[in-house]
Amino acid sequence: LVHLDDAGGTVADVARALGAPVVVVAAAGLGTLNAIALTTEALRRRDIECLGVVFGSWPADPDLAARANVGDVAAYANAPLVGMVPAGASRLDAAVFRELARRNLAPVLGGTWTYREE
Repeated sequence: LVHLDDAGGTVADVARALGAPVVVVAAAGLGTLNAIALTTEALRRRDIECLGVVFGSWPADPDLAARANVGDVAAYANAPLVGMVPAGASRLDAAVFRELARRNLAPVLGGTWTYREE
């Protein structure tokens, strides 16, 4: 809901105008379930479909909060977990990043990743 222009337009406004679904990208750790719940609630209130949630910077050694969030995110988002992109991925070469994204994003996002509960 951050303003994109001087008129107060937001990404939610763009998605709604296009009739486009969105993906919520979230941090992995403590506090993220609240942020996800609030974000997806705002989307539902605007009749914007949420395809799912991606943890956008998944740590190499996730703490207890991050690990617990994986199992809880779908219930808070009312949408599936559709990816877990490793921390530091944004610094990779574009070709390497594309391959990493394919492996770490679900088919709905053009990838091959499937969430499996441990």
